[in-house]
Amino acid sequence: MKKLICAILLVAALATLLAACGSETFTCDLCEKEKTGKKHTKEFMGEEVTYCDDCVKEMAEAGAEIGEELGELEDELGDLKDDLGDLFG
Repeated sequence: MKKLICAILLVAALATLLAACGSETFTCDLCEKEKTGKKHTKEFMGEEVTYCDDCVKEMAEAGAEIGEELGELEDELGDLKDDLGDLFG
C-alpha cells in the first residue's frame, strides 16, 4: 500500500512539474500584468507588441461596440440625407 501511495505522489509531482514547464510567463504590453497562457504578438509601428488573452477579449468587445455605434451613425446619416433631399429636392 505504501508503494502505491508513493507511486501516485510521484506521478502527481511529475505531472505538476511538467505542466509548469509548459507555461511560459510573459508580461502583457497592454495591461502590463505578468501572465501565463497563450502569448499573442504583433508588429505595430516597427515594434513587437505582446498581449494576453484577456486583452484580446477586451479588444474584440470594444471593436464590436464601435461597429454597432458606426452602424447607428450610418443610419442617422442616411436619415439626414433623406431629410435634406426632401427639403432641397
